Amino acid sequence: MRTFTQILTFVSILLMAVARGDERNFEIIGASLLGDAGDENHVKVSAILKDGSILIGGHFGSSPVTHGIRALPGVDAESPWALLRLTGDGREILGGMRFRGPLSQIVLDGQDQVYIAAGRDGLLILSPRLDQLIRHHKDEGFVYRVSVGEKGHYAFLVPDNVGQQENTGGNGTIHIFDPAGRKLGEGSGHRHTLDIALDEANEVVLHTGWRQARSWQPDGNQRVLPVQIAYIRALNFDGSLNWRGYDWSTTRGDDRFLNRSDNNMADTRGYRAAMGPDGLLYVAFESAGGNHIFRYSPLDVMENVSSRFSSAPDHFHRFHNTRAEHKTFIGVYNPADGSFVRGQHFTARLNDGRGSAWRSHQGELAVAENGEVWLAGHSGSGVPHTFVQPTRPGYVGGATLHGFSPEMDRRIYGTYHGNGRTHTVSVRTLPGQSEPTIVYGGYLPKPANEEHFHAVHPLQAQRGGGEQDGFFVVLNGTGGQR
Repeated sequence: MRTFTQILTFVSILLMAVARGDERNFEIIGASLLGDAGDENHVKVSAILKDGSILIGGHFGSSPVTHGIRALPGVDAESPWALLRLTGDGREILGGMRFRGPLSQIVLDGQDQVYIAAGRDGLLILSPRLDQLIRHHKDEGFVYRVSVGEKGHYAFLVPDNVGQQENTGGNGTIHIFDPAGRKLGEGSGHRHTLDIALDEANEVVLHTGWRQARSWQPDGNQRVLPVQIAYIRALNFDGSLNWRGYDWSTTRGDDRFLNRSDNNMADTRGYRAAMGPDGLLYVAFESAGGNHIFRYSPLDVMENVSSRFSSAPDHFHRFHNTRAEHKTFIGVYNPADGSFVRGQHFTARLNDGRGSAWRSHQGELAVAENGEVWLAGHSGSGVPHTFVQPTRPGYVGGATLHGFSPEMDRRIYGTYHGNGRTHTVSVRTLPGQSEPTIVYGGYLPKPANEEHFHAVHPLQAQRGGGEQDGFFVVLNGTGGQR
């Protein structure tokens, strides 16, 4: 007789198979390891230009693929940090540039000008071919994240705690500019600010992160316990505060008291934010439990919004039978006022049905022109997938990539590479394509980079030889356009 757990696992597998009926068949047209014999190699940033060429950046050490790449003025010609411009299949190098680094994000405006959050090199704006420096912000300090609108308004984040910017960067300062580079304003982030997204339509810069607090439990419980509380905030272009969401009070009796509606003590953080083509704000949060704040409106802790969550095709999109492992929630919001539109849970599952981690920490969130939502990150064992790499990693987790329908009610693609992390994903539908090109990358440690990486016409034929290599993959649903 089957146990309840066995039945649950069987049903889950069956449901996952049903969900796979909506999967899309992307062809791997290019995939390569990048790096030297060092131990810090990784791909951190990516972008797809309208001419089909690809930008890949990160720490590549003295990898042979970087030979001959020119350096930004004042930068060591042997710097390990580089941004490469590749053909659309990822198989050939068209150019590039070296930086002091670290590189942490690149974004494109409506004319494909390249905005680079380049750490100690500040913010650089380059031509699409990386052959012309259009503007260089180097006096504001270390630049961690950047966002730009279609018309060219842009903003960037300078953290307070350089070196801790991916976790505990402090309030930070958000600098805001018009397309000509004239400063419109600056404003403070909030506690640990981890990402920004600029919305030209409403003239706001959204930002997300978290704060550490101690809160009273719900009424009747006299304990005060530590809790991490996520937030979204919007700054006007002059740097003044427009609205704030979540970021609940820990004072019992306050109208904004965290636990006024329920026990909302699950630790939460906001990691990644992006504007969608629908004009809505998408935010990837992390939660350490099912009793999280996202069940309630970001503007009213008494308004339950669970009925607006996207339907769940299987138990990878529910937080039942989970504990304190870190799980993902993607929320969609109106950037004009912060009102909640829809959301979805994501978690991995062990063979016995228990929850397992699925994280956007140090990853990326991208929304395609057709509304599909793509998440680069990493997970514990048991990540759901629609595609298994031909080399079949033994560990069903690690460096992951997932794509979801616009309503986030089904998975259209999911893959994993075993140990490691996926840091970046970029999505673009090019002329003549019926489906988008996807580029993603991150790093793989030994032995994953030796045994399990499936190379396709690689730029670098051999792994670097150190403890860790960067990697990137180009997916194309319509064949090998270049």
